[in-house]
Amino acid sequence: MGPFSTLLGSAELRSASRAPWKSQLQPVNWTCSECRSRRALQRRNQHTDAQAQILSASKDGPQRAIYQPIFDASSDKSQKNNSAPLTDKSAFYQPIPFYKTFPKEPTQDLKPEVTSDSDFEYLRTRKAELREALARREPYRLLTALQAGRNSPGFYDDLPSTTITEILKLLDPDYLVSIYQDAYYDMSDSKAFNMGRVPLQKVLEGYVASLRNIVANMSRAGKRLRLADYRCLLRAIRVCALGRESEGLWADMKKAAIVPDTACYNEYLAATCWDGLHSSTTRHSFRLTPYTMLARSRQKRGSKFVNYRVGKYGMTIKAVMTRLVQEMRKNGTPANEETFAHVMTALSREGDMGGVKDVLASIFLLDVDAIMSDSSIAKPPLVPTSSPFYPTETLLFTIAHIFGSNNDIPAALRLVDHISQLYSLPVPLATWRELLYWTFVLTVPHYGRLAAEWFENIGSLPGTSFNQLFKTMINSPYDLTPTMEIIKWLMSNSRRIGEWDLMRVYIGRAKKIYSASRDEHLAAYKDYLNAERHHMLGRASRERVHHARAVFESKDVIRARNLRTMRGFVHMILGKPTLAHIPTDNDLQWDRRDVPDIVWENRKFVPHLIRYRTIGGVVELELRNPEEIEESARTADLTAMSYVVDNPTTTTGQLVDTHGVEPPIRGFL
Repeated sequence: MGPFSTLLGSAELRSASRAPWKSQLQPVNWTCSECRSRRALQRRNQHTDAQAQILSASKDGPQRAIYQPIFDASSDKSQKNNSAPLTDKSAFYQPIPFYKTFPKEPTQDLKPEVTSDSDFEYLRTRKAELREALARREPYRLLTALQAGRNSPGFYDDLPSTTITEILKLLDPDYLVSIYQDAYYDMSDSKAFNMGRVPLQKVLEGYVASLRNIVANMSRAGKRLRLADYRCLLRAIRVCALGRESEGLWADMKKAAIVPDTACYNEYLAATCWDGLHSSTTRHSFRLTPYTMLARSRQKRGSKFVNYRVGKYGMTIKAVMTRLVQEMRKNGTPANEETFAHVMTALSREGDMGGVKDVLASIFLLDVDAIMSDSSIAKPPLVPTSSPFYPTETLLFTIAHIFGSNNDIPAALRLVDHISQLYSLPVPLATWRELLYWTFVLTVPHYGRLAAEWFENIGSLPGTSFNQLFKTMINSPYDLTPTMEIIKWLMSNSRRIGEWDLMRVYIGRAKKIYSASRDEHLAAYKDYLNAERHHMLGRASRERVHHARAVFESKDVIRARNLRTMRGFVHMILGKPTLAHIPTDNDLQWDRRDVPDIVWENRKFVPHLIRYRTIGGVVELELRNPEEIEESARTADLTAMSYVVDNPTTTTGQLVDTHGVEPPIRGFL
């Protein structure tokens, strides 16, 4: 069985896991969303046997092994003692120490002294590996050296302060964890587990826990962090969007009597404003409605609203921002565009749009009311190019998020267009993604008594506005390529408003995205095999193997995620609701011609047996028989093994078959 068979499971397991799709009406569930989530979690916890089977999958068996990234907080038992639970309200009031002040004397887990020649040799070898990893700029090797020497007395004693700074700079989150953020973004914990992956939040928490352990070992050796070290740590926490960790680190800076600079303030503000961005529980709770404001103002908040607080209980996010701005003025620390972007974000978290408009008028010379009222200004004031407040793409994204989360998409679109034309700034894809996301959110209607009571329909937009905004993005002068996430929003919106013909067009776009992700996945697999082989030949470092494996794993997650999304798209087509009127010719053509054509064009994404409801009854199609399923699985294994590595005729310690294809590398999945 090839490596892809080990990853995806055997053909029997894959076919057995595909239940036939049935388009039947589901009973109405009158339970609230919080109770449903809790009951779903209880049901998932009951399946311990299935989880244990996946977790204990062997290398040679057909089961799919769960990826264990280098940074996995679920395997770090000490992490439970270093961080408070999310539901604990005291975690917001009392900053969690980023590291404890360890005594200079060795603790019990360390050897009392170096007494033998073997200890001296071990310590010398660990220090040599550390110096070599720093010289070659190899982060993964550096982590291994730090992990191996953490229990050696004297390992950190003779490290200068500049070396400590270089260690923290080399452990860059952009290199180590950003690749996982791109792959796991917008993936719930349950979906990650079903796909055999560790949730993104666990990976990020494990990365920060590794940094915390390194800093703790340095503190135990009597080392003290400098301003540059705190800047690196704050940036790592900001990338991971763990605001609670930044509170403890900021408190440590105050105890050490270190005056932060502009970069430190920006990193701390960003970590506070975007806390919980990568958590599947809190990432979709930034929209402001009366309901969310009430939920965040309670003394005991739910897990969905624990990332920041408003109201009278504890320190609110606006109060934190005000305190930091006053502190910057007192210390004489200059601010820049990013600083006031975070200030506006903090104001918008509590719905203070008046304060946001004041900042835009005083700092960026933008009169929001005049721009929205179409009052023409002959020569609008411009921020000088040399000014630290000169607008960039950061301001465009901030405005799109602020006004979108506060249910004012027209203002967001108008301001982004005005600033981009005034300063000749291109609108990046991240800003377009933010505009499309909040437009999609505001096009979803809410019904019932609660919708009217909590004003959930405030700022609501017609469903066609989302498709029109998408057409603007893909046409001239922007000409941007949509992502699979945007296509998913388009499919859901088109199904809701009944534009079934457009759904077929969007499926075609999504199919191209999936094909591209599959090609990138296979190319990353080939690169990983080449890196492993070159390392065995002595022509590549282990660092290249680690990085190639991380790229391969991220590409595999993207491919698997896109495959599940494509299957969901076909399910949307087959699950068309029953008509409440007399069928027209277009309805009959859709049921009798268009749906079978779509199923045949996307037959690789559907089970071998499907059922769906039409106007005349229920249709059942068998697209593949058991022999074809087995042949398809065998062909997939051969295709996965058809990649030939570089220089296949050269062998040193590895077997190469007669076709020049290396056997699969066991043990990395």
